[in-house]
Amino acid sequence: MSAVSIVKVQNEDVERAAREAVSLSHSFESVEWENSMVLTKPNVAIPAKSASGKVTDARVIEALTKLGLERNPGSVVIGEGASVGYDFPDRLDSMRFMEVAGVLEVARRCGVKVIDLNRDEQVQVKVPDAFVMDTFAIAKTAWEADVVLSLPVIKTHVRTGITCGLKNMKGVLPGEEKKWTHQCGLDRGIVDLNRAVKPVITIVDGINGSQGTNSDEADRVPLNLILAGDDAVAADAGFDVREILHVQLAAEVNLGIVDLDLIEVRGEKIEAVRRPFIPYLQAAQDLDGAASIIEKIPAPDAWENR
Repeated sequence: MSAVSIVKVQNEDVERAAREAVSLSHSFESVEWENSMVLTKPNVAIPAKSASGKVTDARVIEALTKLGLERNPGSVVIGEGASVGYDFPDRLDSMRFMEVAGVLEVARRCGVKVIDLNRDEQVQVKVPDAFVMDTFAIAKTAWEADVVLSLPVIKTHVRTGITCGLKNMKGVLPGEEKKWTHQCGLDRGIVDLNRAVKPVITIVDGINGSQGTNSDEADRVPLNLILAGDDAVAADAGFDVREILHVQLAAEVNLGIVDLDLIEVRGEKIEAVRRPFIPYLQAAQDLDGAASIIEKIPAPDAWENR
């Protein structure tokens, strides 16, 4: 059995809800905190403000950074690497996005460092039994972290259906490696990455999500929830994953549990807080007509040509 906690945010008290979600999940209890290096990994891959539903809410980042610091580790850092196409040094990059999203201010208040994982030193990591990417270049900070706290936000996505816990780990890849996950097969690349870098706990920002094409305020979905658990697959299983390939594949290779009958839900019941999200492709078709997007199958020699 895996466990996922679901907690409502009451009276805008995000920190209380985050602390309760972590406590209910029991995810921190088995972690070796002493002298550890802790990486707080939000989703701030694009330029957007906190509470927009497009990036992890700064209040969630602050709450989890505090929780990490309270356990007296060796160090705590906040790190993220901007998405491909949003990474232009000195103009638009991870640090600029984290400033817009309020992350730099959180770091100043908490007294921790912020690292652009796209600019970090890289480590070559091999992944046994990989689907498509048996070697990754991974940001050194992420690879050397003893404790990775993954803080995704709930969003729909054009290629993978959703962006949540498993896909959030793409931020530990430098830009060129992010491109290769697309070229070699994005869903399978996400699974290979999570085999290499597995978060200790996934804390999902469900205060506001984003649906459809994630393009404007109308796509913001207020949920006022925080979810937490030590199984990133189970955290993603709140979606209907029958069409979410990377979540299915992650379960198949035993990275976590996707069957809701085998997941203990603590706190709020799924039935009480569930609401539909408009899929990206449905929204795009409504806007642009009856077009279909299919997964591009990489050529057999795609990896060899890397």
